Amino acid sequence: MKVINFKVLKDTIETTCVCENEQEWQNILNQARRALATNLEVKGFRKGEVPVTLVDKYVKSGEILKEAMQIGQTKCYKILLKERDGELVDKYRLQSNKLDKVSFSEFQISHIWQKLPSVKLSKWKDFTCQVNAFSVDDAEVKKQIDELRHHLADFVSKKAPASKGDYLLLNYHAEINNKKEPTLVGEKSQYQLGNDKFGSGFDQNLLSISTNEKKDFVITLPLTYPEKKIAGQKVKFNVEVIDVQIRKPIESDEQLVTKLASPNVKTFQDLKKLMLESLQKNKWNEVHSEVLTKIWPKIIESGDLYLPEKYLNEESKVMKERHLHDLKQKKETLFDYLKKIKKTEKEFDLEITNKVKKMLTDYLIIKEIATQEKINIEKKEIDDYYQFLAKNQKEPLSEMKKKYPEVLLFNNLLRYKIEQFLVKNTVDFNNNISDKTDAKSEKPRSS
Repeated sequence: MKVINFKVLKDTIETTCVCENEQEWQNILNQARRALATNLEVKGFRKGEVPVTLVDKYVKSGEILKEAMQIGQTKCYKILLKERDGELVDKYRLQSNKLDKVSFSEFQISHIWQKLPSVKLSKWKDFTCQVNAFSVDDAEVKKQIDELRHHLADFVSKKAPASKGDYLLLNYHAEINNKKEPTLVGEKSQYQLGNDKFGSGFDQNLLSISTNEKKDFVITLPLTYPEKKIAGQKVKFNVEVIDVQIRKPIESDEQLVTKLASPNVKTFQDLKKLMLESLQKNKWNEVHSEVLTKIWPKIIESGDLYLPEKYLNEESKVMKERHLHDLKQKKETLFDYLKKIKKTEKEFDLEITNKVKKMLTDYLIIKEIATQEKINIEKKEIDDYYQFLAKNQKEPLSEMKKKYPEVLLFNNLLRYKIEQFLVKNTVDFNNNISDKTDAKSEKPRSS
């Protein structure tokens, strides 16, 4: 597939892509069939396991063509971004796709782009911003290490009856109206007395219970119970306590280091240093967020930005359509969703418009600052980001590239760089922060 036309109009860009041969079009059709097969329900086959060869029999040709159009549009969009990346990202936003012609020999799509509104900033740095002092003391480090001691502590059997805070190893099942409830079953399940997972009645019935003891009792599940279908109902529990346990704290510093089994921690002093750096990083991130929260509105106020109502309405319409598509995937109607969030459709539309307005305002200001300060993202930075995501999510690099478009990573990294720049150039906030405690935050997460 290739771009054969790229036409700049008054306020839009129109592009046309075509399949270069019939085989490419056939490949798109087959890809559409595979996508449709995953949601096809055919008697004798499990959902998602219907052979692709049966798709033409159970799916209308128009639906296959429609799916092929979506795949073709996506391919064309990626080609377009790759060939015109800098120009399109900086100046234009995809508004819609229009299919001009489809046949077994030709696949032609027009992409309509709308020119982004411009923004002028009179000020974007050297703001004053007072925040809390940045420091980490020994008491905070000790508290963090004590929490680690508890987290790594072994579970040991307790000879005495159970009390609040103890851990019970349980087998249990429950009945509602004399019928077993499949969501209330546990085998060798660990439960801490006092967390009131099934309501306070459940915990009260197990206080003072001993190892190998069995007990039947009836309680009423709380109205806030996560499984809405059974919340507030009377439930008969049958519980067997396999073991009553407590956590044995790790008191020895050497034992804690051994239990941690980290290649970066060889001694207790290494652990204290690691905890100090971790706390400093967390504090830095808090300061970072606080500064941005305070100065970002000032930057917006200093800007000359006008979002045309027509443009805002069109972008809001696209966001709403995406939301409706997500609801459809979940087999939920807009009526049900509005009832759940307790809003009218008018209020819902206004919320979307406000989100779009904020998103576009932030995007345009970031782009303008990047242009003025000559801040850019190199290809290597995007490649490193993909490597970071693959390692963090423990998935192949190829999967990360399918999951996250390059333009998304570009925008995330650019925002991250601009935020770092703004914090660094904010006056008065870091009078108490020395270079030694200038801990850097992690790479931005994909969003």
